[in-house]
Amino acid sequence: MEKPKIATWQEPKVADGFRDLLPEQMFARDAIIECVRGVCENYGFLPLQTPAVERKAIMEGTAGEAREELFRVHADGATGNLQLRFDHTVPLARLMAGNASHFPLPFRRYQVGPVWRAGDDHRHEHEFVMFDFDTVGSASEVADAEIIAAMCDILRALGVARFKVLYSSRALLKSIFESTNIPDAIQERVIDVFNTRDAHGFERMRTSLRSCSLSDAQLETMRGFLDSRAPARDEVIHRLRAQCPPAAEPAIDVIAKISSHLDALGYGDDVAGIDVTVARKHSYYTGPVFEATIPEATALGPVMFGGRYDALIERFLLRPTPATGASIHIDHFLKAVEHLHAIKARKSAASVLVANIEPSLLSDYLAMTWELRGAGIATQLYVGSEHVLSGQLRYAEAYEIPLVLLFGLENKENGSVTVKDRNRDRDDRGITIRREELAATVQRLLLPTS
Repeated sequence: MEKPKIATWQEPKVADGFRDLLPEQMFARDAIIECVRGVCENYGFLPLQTPAVERKAIMEGTAGEAREELFRVHADGATGNLQLRFDHTVPLARLMAGNASHFPLPFRRYQVGPVWRAGDDHRHEHEFVMFDFDTVGSASEVADAEIIAAMCDILRALGVARFKVLYSSRALLKSIFESTNIPDAIQERVIDVFNTRDAHGFERMRTSLRSCSLSDAQLETMRGFLDSRAPARDEVIHRLRAQCPPAAEPAIDVIAKISSHLDALGYGDDVAGIDVTVARKHSYYTGPVFEATIPEATALGPVMFGGRYDALIERFLLRPTPATGASIHIDHFLKAVEHLHAIKARKSAASVLVANIEPSLLSDYLAMTWELRGAGIATQLYVGSEHVLSGQLRYAEAYEIPLVLLFGLENKENGSVTVKDRNRDRDDRGITIRREELAATVQRLLLPTS
């Protein structure tokens, strides 16, 4: 008989820029997603899904992404004209343009799923999950204010005690650039400096403007623009009107209207502020832009961000279609809530482990497992190699399964079952109940304690 070939050993290492998520991380991620989904549906956003792969012509040149940051797809017979999406916004624009008659406007949607970005910066992940929510077909500042309000509500729902949603306007920044004759190439460098605010701090950002090849007059204007920052929204608006050129008035009016709408919705300066350094990287933003930060996790940068992109859908539809929205970097958020312990960690989906200690009683163990699952109780029958009870209890401990059912020959004879609650009676033998009381007793034991 021919001996089986032994496979060549491979180091079990994940690809650079990617990571595995363990069960407790997946539980936490899913909890975040479901919480965000609930807030979005409370606002009337509808679920939507687009493919992971888009045509290269759709993705390139829409957001200021460098070509080397895009993952190309090379399937058999393909010519490299496909790419993995780098966000959910561009696919939404493509979908809306291709189905313009299908959706009465305004159309509100949310989408969650992975996106991919390449590049050679190994400090960042190439694959991560984004949750987007957008309003398409409304130019009203109320739509922008509601995006900011939803960002605040999501953070509250996730149990984040301290946060701040900041907003500004790319249109405002553009008016400053144009009034001081700052060339397009230098504008991008200034925006890059603004985007280092969280990493490098405000004072270092002011210093970094010197490296942007600005003239003395331009540098003075930009620094004066930065000096409009203040804790209260009304004060920022007052300073902007005093310091900015007349061309900036329309953008300032939009910022002021959003602030007024936020006041009416009940979102004060403590949770929603104006910060003129909020610029966002993507070039498709045309108006208000938003960021949400958590003071205790500033090293992660903004955990939510977005803005108005009134010209993006027009690229595909050839007519103006206003839109605004925000994105949540779920994996950054996951790191933040892990840091803050905002979501209780889970290691198992099961609430009950049925111990498998007597081979002749396997049919009984299967029947109890089936009965509890039928009652809506997540139950796992132990099928491992540990044949003694102590080993199976260690298994329950490792996965933090709260209840363990013990059923032996004596239980079989007297029609009973023993329920061991790991959280309440670690050192005793549990409680013994009648077999017919099993489901009701387990349900009672699993109720949260006051």
